[in-house]
Amino acid sequence: MVQRFFKILYYACRGRHLTEKAVIVLAKFGFVVYILYGVVTWLYPGRAAERFERRRAVAAAALSLGLTVVAAALLRKIWRRPRPFMSGKTALLRHGNSPSFPSNHTIHAAAIGAAVMAYRQKEGTSLLLWGLAQGAARVYCGVHYASDIIGSVVLGAACALAVCRSKVLAGAAERLALFVTTVEEALKRY
Repeated sequence: MVQRFFKILYYACRGRHLTEKAVIVLAKFGFVVYILYGVVTWLYPGRAAERFERRRAVAAAALSLGLTVVAAALLRKIWRRPRPFMSGKTALLRHGNSPSFPSNHTIHAAAIGAAVMAYRQKEGTSLLLWGLAQGAARVYCGVHYASDIIGSVVLGAACALAVCRSKVLAGAAERLALFVTTVEEALKRY
């Protein structure tokens, strides 16, 4: 089923200059959506309770992201899988010689999306789907294998689950969101 999806993507884009350019832009810059989401969600006004809930989701996503950075660094030390273009395949993006697995873009996107989903299901689902689209675009561009993307999604979601289920880490996200929101409310009174 996964191979069929990538074949459909390949045939939908190949030879269509504008579509292919859009896929390349997604592969290169899709991560910007996560930065914008975090900043806008953290700063967006509203009732104190709503701001707290949004900030708790962003804080959990940030902790999940940190955990994936550590996990990806450890995995790269253990398993140095070469990228597809290093095996003679053509890449549509310029890319360094770093290992193919895990996909940083995808593991980070999956961790952020899954963490947000634990607190805000609609937004988290959208972020997770965006991450999958970004991963598919990176496969299309020849810088990852489909299995890199699938494995990265699983690992990213596992990191988010670990953060959201951990009393220490989920509690830290909650305390940070509560502290910032409480200070903000106190400053509004002056």
